[in-house]
This record gives sequence, structure tokens and C-alpha cells, in this order.
Amino acid sequence: MRAALPTGEWNRSRIVVRGRDVLHELNGVEVLQLRLPEGAPPRESLEFAVRGRGASFRGLRLLTARP
Repeated sequence: MRAALPTGEWNRSRIVVRGRDVLHELNGVEVLQLRLPEGAPPRESLEFAVRGRGASFRGLRLLTARP
């Protein structure tokens, strides 16, 4: 099953990080689940790698959980 929508349509991506566990869903389909190595330094930034002609974002929301 292909998670990405055809060119010209907007995809919906959801990335959840809880502690060392990372989950990425694309259009409601889980495409990545991983656990960061123990002792990995915490990151306080969000980075995007764009291939091809570029990328556009709309409705971008960053939510943080309070400790």
C-alpha cells in the first residue's frame, strides 16, 4: 500500500516523539517506527530533508508535552 498521495495533492504527516520512541504516519499509514539509542542527545530542533523540486508546508503545528 502506497502512503503518499499523487503529485499535486496534499499529504498529511504526523510525527510523534515520546522519550526515545518515534512514530511517523503519512496519510494515516504508519511508515516509520523506531527507538532512539539510549544516551542519544536530546534535540530541540526540527529538520526537513527535501529532495527534488522542493516542498511546501501548510497548517504546520508543533506541539510539546510538558514534563
